[in-house]
Amino acid sequence: MKLCRKCNVTRPFEHFHRCRANKDGYQSYCKPCNVAQGMEWQHKNPKLTIARVRRYQMKAVNRKKKRATNAVYVAVKSGKLVRQPCEECGELKVEAHHTSYAKAEQLNVMWLCRTHHSAWHLEHGEAK
Repeated sequence: MKLCRKCNVTRPFEHFHRCRANKDGYQSYCKPCNVAQGMEWQHKNPKLTIARVRRYQMKAVNRKKKRATNAVYVAVKSGKLVRQPCEECGELKVEAHHTSYAKAEQLNVMWLCRTHHSAWHLEHGEAK
């Protein structure tokens, strides 16, 4: 049994989250008080809450992009893929542009300088 420091109710340990920093291994507030405190923070900080949710959602959306980017990075480092000059202007400082993030086409890239890469996205939008 443990006393919640927020509501002053003695509850079983199952009603507290684990916390290695505390001597007994459990947080000072019970789970219901923790939830209430989180909700209160969200209501007081709506802009930060929205930003946090958007960051979380973007992680899921960008997962395919990250995998494709990492695949190109590994292929370039291992020598399976060789950087080419920009397909538009011949610039040597280039970025790998994916027309598709599908697993089968991760290494099928266009080599574009930053200027032409940005221009491509302005004209065509995001890759699928």
